[in-house]
Amino acid sequence: MINKSLVRTFNRFKAISARMIFFGRYKVLLSILITIFYAHGALKAQNSSIICTHYNVNNGLINNSVEYVYIDGEGFVWFATSTGLQQFDGFNFINYLYNSDDSSSISYNFISTISEDRDGNIWIGTLGKGLNMFNKERGVFYHFKNGPYDASILTSNIIPRGHKVIVQDSDGYLWVNTNFGLNKINIETKSVEHFHGDLAGEINYDQDLKVLWIASGRL
Repeated sequence: MINKSLVRTFNRFKAISARMIFFGRYKVLLSILITIFYAHGALKAQNSSIICTHYNVNNGLINNSVEYVYIDGEGFVWFATSTGLQQFDGFNFINYLYNSDDSSSISYNFISTISEDRDGNIWIGTLGKGLNMFNKERGVFYHFKNGPYDASILTSNIIPRGHKVIVQDSDGYLWVNTNFGLNKINIETKSVEHFHGDLAGEINYDQDLKVLWIASGRL
């Protein structure tokens, strides 16, 4: 006669085995569904319609090598190149080039960086001829550069290329970093305060902490 407890144990084992088989199949099915889901997502991403428009010297750019790109508050895109400054409205390019016969033109064609102040003036750094402020309403450039007769304007006329080195703080002062010192510019009076030392590098202004971050070989 078969022991009843043995039968009960055997039946429990069968039930557990059945559950294990069920959950094993469930895991396999779940794995398959997850694989299909991610494969579908990958295929969808690959087939997404991303349209890229390419610009070069054949359709508007004055130089295929762009040093810096800046989008101003009005949505205009500004390109810094080694052969001039360009403004782009999404359809047309406007070129701003140095003209020795026009004192209100940009001071140099090698543009290194671009920024904007809260009044909408565009600030342009050059690689050798200092800083320019462009008044969009009047269409003229104002120059800030270190000259033989006035070394108090900028610590250096070389504004580093391809970096963010022009920012405005909460008090309205404009900070410009050069390869030879930091400059604090009072935009209204056009006066400049110099800070010398190991300060070369990109700069960012923290509105909350009211501090200037300078990132180069050290922070």
